[in-house]
Amino acid sequence: MEKDIFGCKIKKLKEYFLQNSFVKRTLKGDVFFRFSCSMLVSRVVTMSSSIMVLRWIDPASMGIWQGLLLAQSYFEIMRLGIVRGLNRELPYLLGSGDFKQAQEVASTALFYSIFVGLVGLLLFLAAPFVFHLTSKEWLTGLISMGIIWASASMSSYLQATFRAQTDFKTLANIQLIEAGLYVITLYLVAMWGYTGMAIRATTVPIVVTFLFYRMRPLRVPSRFSGVCFKRLVKTGMPIFFASILYTFAMGFDRLILLQYGQIELLGFYAPVAAIISLTMSLQTSFSSYGNPRMAFRFGKHNKLAPIWRDSLLIAMAAVVVSIPIAIGGWLTIPFTIDKFFPQYVQAKAAIQLTLLASILWAVKTANVSLYVLKSWRYLYLYMGVFALTKYLFPYYFAKQMDPLTGVALGGLIASFVMAIVAFLTTYLSTHFDSHVAIPAEVRTP
Repeated sequence: MEKDIFGCKIKKLKEYFLQNSFVKRTLKGDVFFRFSCSMLVSRVVTMSSSIMVLRWIDPASMGIWQGLLLAQSYFEIMRLGIVRGLNRELPYLLGSGDFKQAQEVASTALFYSIFVGLVGLLLFLAAPFVFHLTSKEWLTGLISMGIIWASASMSSYLQATFRAQTDFKTLANIQLIEAGLYVITLYLVAMWGYTGMAIRATTVPIVVTFLFYRMRPLRVPSRFSGVCFKRLVKTGMPIFFASILYTFAMGFDRLILLQYGQIELLGFYAPVAAIISLTMSLQTSFSSYGNPRMAFRFGKHNKLAPIWRDSLLIAMAAVVVSIPIAIGGWLTIPFTIDKFFPQYVQAKAAIQLTLLASILWAVKTANVSLYVLKSWRYLYLYMGVFALTKYLFPYYFAKQMDPLTGVALGGLIASFVMAIVAFLTTYLSTHFDSHVAIPAEVRTP
């Protein structure tokens, strides 16, 4: 009897999987595949080109550029999480059929994106006069950063509208064009050094933003609404602070290596960081693809059960894709390191452990439900445990063995713990209404 019940449950899960609209659309066409590949290609090209640029830029000039990039990262607080809020609110409103409110929210986000872009541009242009910076490197870099900031403000808004309209095919094509431009424009750096790098860094974002603008699926005027602004901030700020905590925790490995090892260990950690970045990028594509679709369905049907099932499907898909990548990397890394990168032999074990951890980290993609349902309590619970485990385990094992291998082993154990936490927080957020910040229209008397 138990066997029949278990078999019946498996059959129902299989039927749901095959009949699920998200799965059917993914299996029917190549849109998701193209979107994922375009993200991965774009990330690989960006990383590779950044390394190649070092051939033509001296350390002093690159130090100025990196300092300006750091300054630009601090400007992020000005965005107030508006676009992050738009990523959730716009598809939800479209799904609920409230097209007027959706347009007002998009108009407000557009207005604020333009405003923040112009403010940042003016601040970078004013910096030479305020701080009396007269060298060519500083002037060129500040002008470039201002343009990059303004372009990024617009492009981030436009990308949110593409995802809300589920126009991932166009988004994938633009990402591939962006990757191609980064390769072609390397010639500018080879020809003109620092100036060429600045031209390259400003030209590509301008072209990409122009393409996003020309092909934008949602054409609304730039208009400010206090009510919509408050709504976007209320949704976006928790997501924004959670991302800051996540970024901060991801830097623990480097801090531990500096504390218990030598500065050279950060060099050996570089391929480990590259593996983390690439696998996370691929897994992020699942969340980026599923988030607006789930928000749309939630706005349309106001049901929690589909969110739970879709979250599991997204996590399962991310794990299934991560497994062959991890196995392939585990088998080929020793030969690849010995043959082509012998100076990184010390990092082989750390890379292999990180590949195993990437399979478990894929489970966190299920947490897309926390953003769709605005489950801020569970989101911060997850992030708090993540930060704690991401420090304690690598810290402990770095003292017990070779610091590089110890950090990687600690990261593997932390990923196991977080896979469980990701599952639990997703389950709780989709099964207990009283603990979730669900919109009032979902709650029935």
